[in-house]
Amino acid sequence: MKIVTILIVFLFFIKTDTIAQTTDFFPCTLITNNNDTLRYKIGKLGGPTTNKESGKLIVYNDHGGKVIYTADQVKAFSSQGFNFISLPLKENPYNLKKGFVLTLTKGSMCLYKLKYTKSKASATGRTITKCIEYYYVRKSQDKGEALLAAKVSCEIVQLVKQPSKRNYKELCDYFSEAPKIKAKLITKEYKREEIEQIVDLYNVYKKMNKK
Repeated sequence: MKIVTILIVFLFFIKTDTIAQTTDFFPCTLITNNNDTLRYKIGKLGGPTTNKESGKLIVYNDHGGKVIYTADQVKAFSSQGFNFISLPLKENPYNLKKGFVLTLTKGSMCLYKLKYTKSKASATGRTITKCIEYYYVRKSQDKGEALLAAKVSCEIVQLVKQPSKRNYKELCDYFSEAPKIKAKLITKEYKREEIEQIVDLYNVYKKMNKK
């Protein structure tokens, strides 16, 4: 009877582990810098769930083996309806030259997001998680660094401490082809936390003013 009980418990754990593997991992397609298309499995995405540096992508092959790619090796990857691209980033919380960012908007100007989280224990022993979303813009014809457009708190929809005035001037100048948008950015009629709508307006403007 004891052997039967142990066997039942053993089979239960095998079944539970199998269910966990099938529910916790999802198909992932990535494109390397050599334009090879590779297919793996990846954990559930809730923003970019690469590792904490966001400069590495952790995936698993069909045998369960872990494979790690850097942002220098991969052009893009997609999973669960999310599309990520590897970009050089002008300013970022991880001090990366290149990192994986979530694609939000594609057009004449593209908008990307990098999620930064950091947990630490307070004096009372409570874990406090800091969460900031970094938004980047880059024109489709550009090949250089993506420009930091805004930093927004994940918990509350509000701006956190922003980059320098020089950065804001660069952002305004980046919209020079759309003078009305640039003017409203300068006067702060358009807010940084509205960057997604601002990029959409820019892309509409570019479509209407094609030469």
